[in-house]
Amino acid sequence: MDDGLDGGTIGKLRKKATLAGGGYEAGGGAGLSDFGGEGGMEGDMFDSGYSVKPTPITRIYAVGRVTSNVKFEEVEKTLIAVLAAAGQKPEQAKISLHESTNVLVVRGNSEIPDMVAQLLESLEKNQKNHDESQETKMKLQQHRFEREIEELQRARAEAEAEAEARDLQKRLRDIQFGVKSKK
Repeated sequence: MDDGLDGGTIGKLRKKATLAGGGYEAGGGAGLSDFGGEGGMEGDMFDSGYSVKPTPITRIYAVGRVTSNVKFEEVEKTLIAVLAAAGQKPEQAKISLHESTNVLVVRGNSEIPDMVAQLLESLEKNQKNHDESQETKMKLQQHRFEREIEELQRARAEAEAEAEARDLQKRLRDIQFGVKSKK
């Protein structure tokens, strides 16, 4: 395959470069300028010795719904355990939980935010199940209280009816036996 480049042109193009900015050298020389900055790929672009420096990613997550039932310390411990189980070294991730604002800030390689998102999704499902369970318990308790109130009202009505019946029976006896009431 002839790419149209001779050895001299390739020699001019052999420069160390990092892919984090810069651009093509458009002047009289035919070649690439050095790219400045951090991250990206370093090495001779014609050698196979490129090393890729992943650019850290920062993500911010709302955790208020999760931490309404689970303590911040438990979320952090679980997150560290998940990262360790996935083979991530602790120094590869920076984790910061802010209790006052219910925010989790995570910085690390591209895999870390995905794992954090999965963990938070799982914790939110657990919270939803917990909330539904609590709601069911509250409804059952409310139904039990309503039944008790109805029973008390029924018992009170029966007691009042019995008292009225006794009063009427007493009046009837008084009338039957000729007891005169005071006027």
